[in-house]
Amino acid sequence: MNTLNDDLNSDLYAAVVAGNIEAVGASIEAGADVNKPNKDGLSPLSLAAINGKLEAVSTLIKAGAEVNPLDDNRAWLPLCTAAKGGHQEVVHALIEAGAHVNQSSNGTTALCIAAANGKLEAVSTLIEAEADVNQIDTQGLTPLLVAAGYGHLEVVTALIEVSADLNQSNNEGETPLLLAAKMEHTDIMEYFFSIGIDYESARAYAEKKGLKECELKLRQSWHIFISQSLEANADYQDRYRKIESLISKCPVMLEPLYNPLVLVPSGYSIEESSWRSIESVAMASNTAPLCPQTRKVITSACPNYTLKEANEKLWMEIEALYQEMIRSAPLADASMFQSEPKPRGAGGEAPGKIRRLGKQ
Repeated sequence: MNTLNDDLNSDLYAAVVAGNIEAVGASIEAGADVNKPNKDGLSPLSLAAINGKLEAVSTLIKAGAEVNPLDDNRAWLPLCTAAKGGHQEVVHALIEAGAHVNQSSNGTTALCIAAANGKLEAVSTLIEAEADVNQIDTQGLTPLLVAAGYGHLEVVTALIEVSADLNQSNNEGETPLLLAAKMEHTDIMEYFFSIGIDYESARAYAEKKGLKECELKLRQSWHIFISQSLEANADYQDRYRKIESLISKCPVMLEPLYNPLVLVPSGYSIEESSWRSIESVAMASNTAPLCPQTRKVITSACPNYTLKEANEKLWMEIEALYQEMIRSAPLADASMFQSEPKPRGAGGEAPGKIRRLGKQ
């Protein structure tokens, strides 16, 4: 008898995945269990949901499939699988059938899953159904944290517009901005900067935790953002350009130096990452590393603390100038004071891709 039931359910699983409604109906009529999960923990309704089979979803619900199955939290809920696939119509149908929008499945929620997979329409549908945008899953993650970490700018924007918490951190103490920086999602970092997120706290945390590359990416992206904002403001453009012209640039990348190394014996300084690239190429070709300026052999490279400190002081001046600009801006135009954050730069423009300093 068990073998017969297993065969019936195997037929039902196959029919659901194929979207064959006639076969789905026949399997149910023959006695297949509409609530029995397969070996992967997916019920027939969850299978229909993840594959976006709306008609199969409706058929299963009418046949008694549970939209909110009570289990040990290890099976995937239909709403969560629909959210993962981004099937907005299925998400809507399940909610209409009584699916609980904040119920956890495998430790997370439908909104977190949709956000992690960049499914904007599913995210919007769940938000309209009053899903909790700040609900924390078992890993300490919120929808905004996962959207920022996976680089889904449109989802990030949608969540911010309904008051998602910008400062909520995960179990490791990482905020949405820090996660975006770790994964080098510059468009999301730029958006966060444009709505006045606390850059310095994220940078200080990265420095404290020894996240060297993350801290550098934060500083670079922040400096690019405030530089573009000052460049776009006619009242501050000349003062900014005067300070910026004094910043030493890497002759290889043509961008500001953050971790300069002086090359011996040439005396030229380049960014640490550029030196690592030169070293790597030399090792791969079994040749001596050459100075990019003089083309002579480099015998060693050591930190140029004097140049690093000089550049840091100049950036402090630029940051002070930016803060002055923000304070002097009319309240309605100061993005960091907006009650409903909008993705815009200091000049009022929508943010685009961050332009690298030193490159036109």
